[in-house]
Amino acid sequence: MPEYNDILYETDGRLAYVTLNRPEKLNALSNNLRAEVMDAMREAEHDDEVGVIILRANGRSFSAGYDLSPARAADDDSFVDSRSKLPDTGSMHPGKLQWAR
Repeated sequence: MPEYNDILYETDGRLAYVTLNRPEKLNALSNNLRAEVMDAMREAEHDDEVGVIILRANGRSFSAGYDLSPARAADDDSFVDSRSKLPDTGSMHPGKLQWAR
């Protein structure tokens, strides 16, 4: 199982738990957090024991949305450029997540 920095991933029988774990940032979606969530979803999809994925979060907020703090440290052009170089994590929209089985 991969090591993650911004999420927790665990299984219990047929359940897989993906937990957003950046409570100090109100679980704002950074590029790394998005990539880790998608990786954990793929991990669960390929685990024949898993039948349900539960997405949850630590702290007082499920998610504050996208983490805009990198934009505060950069000018507008560099922020737009960095958004165009996001990792291929697929869509985070629930309607776009589909299991192969």
